[in-house]
Amino acid sequence: MDGGGPRGGGEGGGLEGGADGAAPVATAVCGTSMLSGPTSAPAGAVTLSPGPSTIQSAIAAHPSGGTTYYLSAGTYSVNSSINPNDNDVFLGAPGAIIDGSSTQQVAFGLNDHASGVTIKYLTIQHFVGPQNNGIVNQGQGAGWTIQYNTIQNNPDTNGGANGIMLGDDNIVSYNCLTNTAQTGLSADSATGFVVDHNEVSNNGDGYEAVHNCGCSGGMKFFTSTKGTVTNNWIHDNGNVGLWIDTNNSFFLIQGNVIEKNYAEGIMYEISYNGVIENNLLRLNGIAGNAQASDFPEPSIYVSESGGYDAGMAVMLSGVDVNGVLRIAGNTFYDNADGVVLYQNADRCCGAKDGCSTTCSPLPLYPEVDTDGNKRWNTQDVTVSSNTFTYDADAGCTTQAAQHNYCAVTGLFSTSTTIDQAIAFKQNNIFENNTYTGSWQFLSPDQGSSLLSPAAWQAAPFNEDRGSVFH
Repeated sequence: MDGGGPRGGGEGGGLEGGADGAAPVATAVCGTSMLSGPTSAPAGAVTLSPGPSTIQSAIAAHPSGGTTYYLSAGTYSVNSSINPNDNDVFLGAPGAIIDGSSTQQVAFGLNDHASGVTIKYLTIQHFVGPQNNGIVNQGQGAGWTIQYNTIQNNPDTNGGANGIMLGDDNIVSYNCLTNTAQTGLSADSATGFVVDHNEVSNNGDGYEAVHNCGCSGGMKFFTSTKGTVTNNWIHDNGNVGLWIDTNNSFFLIQGNVIEKNYAEGIMYEISYNGVIENNLLRLNGIAGNAQASDFPEPSIYVSESGGYDAGMAVMLSGVDVNGVLRIAGNTFYDNADGVVLYQNADRCCGAKDGCSTTCSPLPLYPEVDTDGNKRWNTQDVTVSSNTFTYDADAGCTTQAAQHNYCAVTGLFSTSTTIDQAIAFKQNNIFENNTYTGSWQFLSPDQGSSLLSPAAWQAAPFNEDRGSVFH
C-alpha cells in the first residue's frame, strides 16, 4: 500500500459552518486574482529587474538584512540559489517569475538558515532538486512566511523534490502548489508551523512508479510536531493527499477538502496525538484501490499511531491535541473505503516475533511486550460523529479473490496476539457515526471475514455504539 467535489470559488472558502456539521468548501487558489502582487514598489523597497544574478547581487549589497525587494514583471532565470539575509522580504509584481530553467535545484535557501524571510506573489517554476529536498526554504529557516505564490511545474529530472520545506514557526498560506515531482510541501523535524488555505494538486504524479520510496503526494511530514494544517484544498495528487509519517506528534488537521488523490486522503503513520476534524474527503483511493488486492484503500489510514498523555495541554487554534488521536466530524463521500485502524505486528524493535533488531528511529511511545519488543501501537483512537456515504457507482474496484474491499471500515492487525490487542485492549473506539450505503467492517485480523453492521455492533466487537446505518 503505500476525484471533482463540492467546491467554492474565490477567497472566501475554508470551513463553512464548523460546529453545525456542514462540510468545508474548497478554496480555489491557483489562477485566481489573489496571487497578483502589488503593481508598484512599497516605500523603501529595492526594485529589481530580470537578470540571472540580479537578486543575489542585491542581497549581497544589503548584508544587514531586513530589506524589501520588489521584483518587477519578467522572468528571472537564476543560475544559483537565492540565499536571503534575516528578515528579508521578496514581493513579486504581477508577472514576476523565478525560473530554474530545468537545471537549477533550489530557488530559495540552499543550506541557508536565514530566519524571518517573507516570500509573496511570485511564480517559482522549473527547478529540479533531488529527492527529499525543497525548492523553497531547503535550509528550513525558522519564521518564514510564504504566501500567495505559485510553485509549479518542477519536474523529476534530478530525482524530484518538494515544492516547500518547512522550518520552525513557518506560515504557508494561500499558495498554489501544483505539479511538483515529489510533494507540494514537506517538513522534517519542524515545529510550530501553520499550513493554511493552500491549493495542493497534481504533485507526485507517477513518482512511486519510478522511485518506489513511499515519499510522494500532496504533503508529507516527518519527525515534526505542533503542526496546524487547515482549510487546504488537496486534490488530484499522485499518491497520499496528506501524509503524517514517522515520529510526528500534536497535529491539528481541520477544515480541509481532500479529494481525488490516487491513494489515501490522510495517512497517520507511526505518529501520535492529533485531531482530524471537520474535513471533507471525497473520491480518494479510487484509482489506487484496484491494486490493493488484499487490503482496503482507506480514505483515512491510521497505522501504528494513536494517543499518549504527555501530561499537559497542547493547544493548536484553541484545540487540545494531547492524549488522543481523534477523528471526528468529518464528511466522507464516495471514497474507496472509510477509516482503517491498523497495526503491523512486525513493525517493532526487538529480537523476537518477527521484530527487527535494528529499528530506527525508536518509537515515540514504546510499549514493551512480554518478549521485550518495543512496539508502535495503534491505541487511544476515537472515530466519532463522522458521516460516511458510499454509492455503488462511485468507481471502486478490487482484485481481491475472497472479498470485495470497497466501502470497508476496519480495526485489525495480522497476528493473533496483536489483533486481539488492537481490537479489544487498546482503547480504539468507533461511535456515533452515520453510514449510508453498503458498508462492511473488518476485524480483528486482516484475514477475517467481513462483518455486517449488526455483527460489528454486537459482541465481541461492540463498535459503533450510537451509530446509524441507512
